[in-house]
Amino acid sequence: MKKKIGLRIKAIRQAAKMTQEVLAERCDVSVEAISNIERGVNYPHFETLVDIAKALNCRLSMILDDNVDDNISPKRAAEESLLIANIRHLSDEQIHTLSKFVEVLK
Repeated sequence: MKKKIGLRIKAIRQAAKMTQEVLAERCDVSVEAISNIERGVNYPHFETLVDIAKALNCRLSMILDDNVDDNISPKRAAEESLLIANIRHLSDEQIHTLSKFVEVLK
């Protein structure tokens, strides 16, 4: 679970084009703390999780989503989180177009 939370945070941070340094500063924690969280070494305190979600402009549920299949690779989990984070920045028209592309890919 630590690894998945860390991968989601990293993917969302990267989608926001934010460095670990900036995220750490906005959350008033060390860069090492952010690195350890993203690598799944440490669980963040709940208050830090809330601060991370605010800094990344995402819902806490997006970070904590436990509906991810345990059998998928960490790389896939990170890619899925990155896709979701990027989708949040699309217009309604772009979402509609993306939906059509996804239907073709299926």
